[in-house]
Amino acid sequence: NEFEIEGKKQVDKYRDAEISLKIKQGNKILLDTLFRKENFNNYIDKDFQNIAVFHGYWLDGIDNEKIQFFGTISKPETDWAF
Repeated sequence: NEFEIEGKKQVDKYRDAEISLKIKQGNKILLDTLFRKENFNNYIDKDFQNIAVFHGYWLDGIDNEKIQFFGTISKPETDWAF
């Protein structure tokens, strides 16, 4: 993220999260995956992906059939997000 303030160039550097998730029930592994912003290529275009960072994910809900997560991919210092 680059911008100028009072004639001085400010550069903020951000890192994408790459988060591993493993869900077990007893000794059985139900899910073993890695979340990255590239997993969402079908939903966000390449230009946005180049300037946005993956902040992370949160548990959104559980029922008998599924586990649902909520995640955030956004351009830092803006409200431009997916």
